[in-house]
Amino acid sequence: CGGSVLVYDYQGWGRSQGRASVQGSCDDAVAAYDYLVQTAGRKSGEIIAYGESFGSGVTGQLVAKRKVAAVILMSGFASLKSVGRETYPLLRFYPDCTFPAQIMDNTAVFSKPHAPLLMIHGQKDHVISFANAKSLFEVAREPKEMLVLEQGRHVSFGNKGEWSCAIKNFIAKYKL
Repeated sequence: CGGSVLVYDYQGWGRSQGRASVQGSCDDAVAAYDYLVQTAGRKSGEIIAYGESFGSGVTGQLVAKRKVAAVILMSGFASLKSVGRETYPLLRFYPDCTFPAQIMDNTAVFSKPHAPLLMIHGQKDHVISFANAKSLFEVAREPKEMLVLEQGRHVSFGNKGEWSCAIKNFIAKYKL
């Protein structure tokens, strides 16, 4: 068992230059993927896309544009709009047409055929509700799995190594 990991900052985040934006973050994911395939010589069947929280939306957009072997979403959401409505309840009164074009809509991405999907979410997540993640899981097509961390909060790894065991089992199951 072995592998390589490519970790990068979105433009305008961390130590990266540029301005932070949703579209810029999605473009960065595609650029990182293209680097792996075109420069590092990796095949799409070797790439597992992983995203946490906001990064789950970025990962969803990557999966909509590029082929990957598998997808792992930690504390992921159904759509940026749904999280906005949960966070700012007054937004629930605004019709959909008043929102900008939907960029991070994981429901739209995963309701279509996709690579194997593993979702990991804490039931006590105070940033992205478990109900939001569960709604994504329910509409996602197979193959899909979900690890529910009963005491888990936002981007929780579990108390007994559940996170790492779930990922190891997922990778083994799909021979990645």
